[in-house]
Amino acid sequence: MQEAAVENRISCAERETIDVTLREELVYDFFLYHAYSKLSGFLTNILGFAIFILGVYSYWMGYSDGKGLAFFFVSSVIFLAATPLQLKWKARRAMKDDMWRQTMHCTFVDGEGVQVERGENTRLYAWEEVERAAVAPKTIILYVDGGEALIFPKESFGTKFGSIYQMIAINLGRSRSKRAEKQKKPDKKTAELA
Repeated sequence: MQEAAVENRISCAERETIDVTLREELVYDFFLYHAYSKLSGFLTNILGFAIFILGVYSYWMGYSDGKGLAFFFVSSVIFLAATPLQLKWKARRAMKDDMWRQTMHCTFVDGEGVQVERGENTRLYAWEEVERAAVAPKTIILYVDGGEALIFPKESFGTKFGSIYQMIAINLGRSRSKRAEKQKKPDKKTAELA
């Protein structure tokens, strides 16, 4: 009963359409977000800074000379710069693939999902398939079941940004509620055993 009341109070546009064309800098933004939003990306940065601090400390305490300090500095730069450089190269390589360069016609449908048309292919990603949404500096990312990600540049939304963002938030909330309900309900075998 309460759920129906909440759904009636919260409404969003029924359907919004955008065209998405990815560029190398947007794919790089996605790769950076994906790499540094995990623990391994954070630890790589900590290790790079720790190497630098260790070098300064050992030089200051007299344990190493200028060459040792230079070695620690270069090692620190390698740790800190390696991941962004690799991701830049990966984004450049990805943009050579037609899948990344094709313009996508995306339709966000309230209660249903996101329909993506790419060339001759059309697929509807139901809201229940979307595991989570993330906001990177230049993109909005929808992570879908199976490790797939839908990347939407913020600039593609234009004036529809607010209504689409609201639609994503509302529908992800609904799909999470449905998932939670399914997990609470016992399956037939569990019910028969009880």
